[in-house]
Amino acid sequence: MKPGISIVVPAYNCEKYIAACLESIMVQTFGDYEVLVVDDGSTDHTEDILDEFAKTDRRIRLFRQENAGPSAARNTGIRNAAGEYIMFCDADDTITPHTCEALYSEAEKTSAQLALAGHMTEIIQDGESVCLKEYYPLCCDTCIISGEELRNQISKRFEYGIAHSVCGKLFRRECLEKNHILFDETIDIGEDLLFNLSYLPYVERCSWINRCLYHYYYRTASGSLATRVQKDTFCKKVRLYHEAIRFFETYHTDDLGSACHMMNRRLFLEAKECIRGTVKQNDSFRNVIRQLKRILENSTLQAALTEIQSSIGKELGFKNVLICRMMQKRLVNCVYLLFYLF
Repeated sequence: MKPGISIVVPAYNCEKYIAACLESIMVQTFGDYEVLVVDDGSTDHTEDILDEFAKTDRRIRLFRQENAGPSAARNTGIRNAAGEYIMFCDADDTITPHTCEALYSEAEKTSAQLALAGHMTEIIQDGESVCLKEYYPLCCDTCIISGEELRNQISKRFEYGIAHSVCGKLFRRECLEKNHILFDETIDIGEDLLFNLSYLPYVERCSWINRCLYHYYYRTASGSLATRVQKDTFCKKVRLYHEAIRFFETYHTDDLGSACHMMNRRLFLEAKECIRGTVKQNDSFRNVIRQLKRILENSTLQAALTEIQSSIGKELGFKNVLICRMMQKRLVNCVYLLFYLF
């Protein structure tokens, strides 16, 4: 008999965190699940730790492959999953003991193609917890919304994780297979967003649970993808921007202008982070300036800056007004100095 949930965990050089992740999964109050751990070519002791866990619980299924990135690892999990639903959990995160039970119960009760809940985000700096925040999708205990309403209101729920992350959600496996939905293995930034935008058009009903069930950890000294800035990082962010805008143009009928404004503001903030990472990285001054020029001369960014310039002070404060104007005028040296000093 097929399990209720297949939990897919991509693992790469995560010897410090994978045990806590798997322990949080193995103590679930819901027992009808399998765990597909895909070792994506780890070179540390991750493989040994996984072998020990697999010996203790037959629900853990191990897959090993050459390093191909988290998207390829998740796709391996999807292709081998047997559960009615698929859930993703990153190897350096954890889930609360009632996660599977709560999500599965709501999905089955409402015949939902998508079930999700609130989440916690904890920032770990040099091994110490410096910030913990909770994010709740709605103010009611549970809420059932139609796929049409979900797609139409997606921008208003953007910050709650429905679009930018696949973790801690239940996706109906049959829907994934029928519509040939997999992760794009050609990108390593924003692959979750593209996956979600591919899946959302097929959602007829979505179930929200107003409880924090998934626990994200952001480790500032980990050297993860979230903290590295490569030469093409901003170009990838722009691609995601255009994909989201296309989604909104297709499904967002209530207030398209508001959705686009939200994405323009988000692109500005992501440009700031790319600039900050570029300035702080160990590279020659000439190369840094060249990368900053490439970012500031991007036509999509310039159009976004023009649209948000009149409201940015009220929404993000005076400092961001100054940054926005510097970026609009392409004052590369001023931008470099500002981010270098602050």
